[in-house]
Order: sequence, then structure tokens, then C-alpha cells
Amino acid sequence: MNDLDRDLRELFHDKARSVDAASVAPQDVLRRGRRRQITTVAGGGIGALLILSFVAVAIGMFRNHAANMPANNFVSPRPLEASTLMYRVDGAATVATGSDLGHTWEFRAQATTLDLRVDGSDAGGFTAAGSGDGACTRVDVSGGTFLLCEERTDVSFVRVSTDTSGEQPVADGRWMPVGDPSDGRAWIVALPGEGAGYQIAPGDYPLAISWPSRKTPQPGDVTSAGTSDPISWAIRWTDHACPVMEVVFSAEGDTGTSTCLIPWDGSDPAIGGVYGPHEASIIVTGPGNMFCDVDDPSGLVSGAVSGGKVAPLGGWADTRFCVLTIPVGDRVTVRLVDTNGHRILGSHGAVAIEAVPGSINIVG
Repeated sequence: MNDLDRDLRELFHDKARSVDAASVAPQDVLRRGRRRQITTVAGGGIGALLILSFVAVAIGMFRNHAANMPANNFVSPRPLEASTLMYRVDGAATVATGSDLGHTWEFRAQATTLDLRVDGSDAGGFTAAGSGDGACTRVDVSGGTFLLCEERTDVSFVRVSTDTSGEQPVADGRWMPVGDPSDGRAWIVALPGEGAGYQIAPGDYPLAISWPSRKTPQPGDVTSAGTSDPISWAIRWTDHACPVMEVVFSAEGDTGTSTCLIPWDGSDPAIGGVYGPHEASIIVTGPGNMFCDVDDPSGLVSGAVSGGKVAPLGGWADTRFCVLTIPVGDRVTVRLVDTNGHRILGSHGAVAIEAVPGSINIVG
């Protein structure tokens, strides 16, 4: 081991030892882990939001804190009575109209683009990058929130429920073909008032969701959420005025809630998460230009989700995050890069992390 290796190893271990675990349990919102994203459109706002569908490669660094993990397994919801929208064909688009939440609306779908007009005015929508997978956005209005989703043709229902099993529904979605000829299904779900729950679709893990979106999060609000092959996760604001990471579902049963996450303070990124007996679900918080890259010789870790800001206020508005799941016994090298793929923070932008039962090790 040369002097540089020794210095870096000592730095990482010092950072891991230097952070006190918070006491706790906790806008853009990542969608299902095969790579999906939910974004938010403010009520009455105008415009389309680009959905960046990606699973970027993976994670980095370097202040470690403890986690805890009770278990909560996902049970498929009972069969639903999904309903179809009455729609018309307008060129290559399909168009439906309706009335919900005290508003009239027009819903238009073509290729990878969904648009919504509310009370005669543009309200929002999105364009999904690529096809063959799902993406959603929320449009807030007075009286509630419209959830818009583009899904595959084999998705037979979209439900929002107060429980992960789908047995306590808030609202079920209605659908029409996406465009003519059909390129999937466009769904609209009318969510009344305000609330929090789980978005459920067949073949996917439950996805945490709250509505409406707020500039200042309230306890229980979900500021980001997503799923990947092993887990469904969420960043949730708490009454401790901090966000935490929740593992909502884990294929291995390693669910739970982290301690308070750490905002970017201009020095080093931080590692937190939920460390179970079978896998470590890790979240890295760091600078606003941070993306994560991972090298895993075992091939067990396909990558990480590089997300947007953690929450829309204070230091969290300048803090970006990445999420990664490492099986126990595996070791990966993680690097922090910018939007051009260049390493950030110099030699401090890379470290090796090993998952062990109930914890992680930062290794040289």
C-alpha cells in the first residue's frame, strides 16, 4: 500500500467514524426501479416535463451512519375493476374528456407524450425518454391531484392505496390507448384532497407517493421515491425536520427506515441507508452536480439510480442523491462524477464499500 492509498483509506474511515447517528426514523420523484420517474407539476402550471428514464451506474461516499430495519412484505392487491375512458382519435393522438375533483379536463396521449388541460387551460404533462416501460407525473389542482401515467399495454390497473397490499384504495385509474396506433396505455387517477399512500401496478413493487407537492415539505411527505430490481424506496420528510430513506419493499425482506440523511455542506458526500441481513440499501447525498458510477466485478450490482434534489428547501435544495443496493458479501468501488462523466472532488471521489450483515464497511 502506497502513501496515497494509506491516506485515502484513513480519510474514509475517519469520515465514517465522525458522524453521530440521528435519533430518528424520515421534486422530483423516481418511479419504478426498472427505471422510472415521477415528476411534479404545480397546480395550474403550464408546460411539459421531460422524464429522464435511466438507471445510471452507481454510488459514492463517505460519511456513514446507522440504520434500522423492521420487515414488511408486499402482497399483491385483489383484482381491480379497471375502467376504460371514452376517447376519440385526433390524428395520431387519442383524447379523452371528463370531470373530477371539481374540474373539467381533457387528456391527450401520443407516443411518449401525455398532456392535460384543466378547465380549458394547459395544466402540465410529460414526455418520457424511450418507450417500453412506465413513467408518471402529478398535476396538482385545487381540490386534489391528477396522477398521469404511461404504461405498457399489459398493465391492467393503476391504483393508489393507503397500504402496500392495495386493499385500502384511495382511487383507481382509468385508461385509454396511447395514440393511434396504440403504443401502450395512458392512465389518469384522480386523487382527492391531500394524502400519502402507495401507487400499485401489476408486476411492480408498491411505490410511495404523497400529494399535493409542496414547496415546504410537511411530516409524512414523500419528496422522492423509486424502485429497482431488489427494492422499492422513498425519501420521506419527518417531524424532526429532516428526510430519511425508507425501504418500502425488499425482495429479501430487508425493509426499514434510516436515520436522518445528511445534506451537502461543501465538504464530503455522506452515506446512509438501511443495512439488513441480506442486502444494504444505500443512499449517498452530495453536491448538486453529482452522479454515481459503480464498478462491481461480481456482476451482482447492475448500477444505481442517480436522482435529483433531496427536498426543495434549505441545504437540501443543493443536495443530490444516489441509491444503490449491495448484496451482503459483495464489495463495489463507487465513484462520483459530474454530468460529463468527470470525477468530482478529486481523489476523494472514489471508495470501496462492502456490505456485511446489518452494516457496511468502507475498505481501502
